[in-house]
Amino acid sequence: MTPCIGRRLISSVGLQYNDVFHWRDSPESLDLKRVFRVGSSLVPAHIFELRDLWHSHHGYFVHQTEPVKHRLLENVNINMLEELGQRSILISTVHKAEVPDIWSWDQLAGFIDSLMDDLHKRNKATLGNLLSEEAASMISLYKGGK
Repeated sequence: MTPCIGRRLISSVGLQYNDVFHWRDSPESLDLKRVFRVGSSLVPAHIFELRDLWHSHHGYFVHQTEPVKHRLLENVNINMLEELGQRSILISTVHKAEVPDIWSWDQLAGFIDSLMDDLHKRNKATLGNLLSEEAASMISLYKGGK
């Protein structure tokens, strides 16, 4: 039994990432093709025509068997914001493993490291599908491999 969880049962484990890109030039000069991958299944195609603020919230489930059987909630939220006179793009990604049988810490302890590693890899894959090669390179997305 771990002191921080105690005897509580666990129904899901997840990771959430928040990435922010600031555009310091005029909003009109922002070319979204420099940020997002054209043809990505995670953004509506018409965003590349937009010059004003917008948002896209997208979520879906994936059934996984490794490292343990679970239903994975994948959530990708993108907000084009106006902050302090500049454009900012906030990307929030959530990867949440929900289990059919509620876990105790004793059950979870055996595979938590591999599950968290898998969720981290899912986030890199999600960003790889979402971001242009230029943006992925800017944030060193593939440093150390995919």
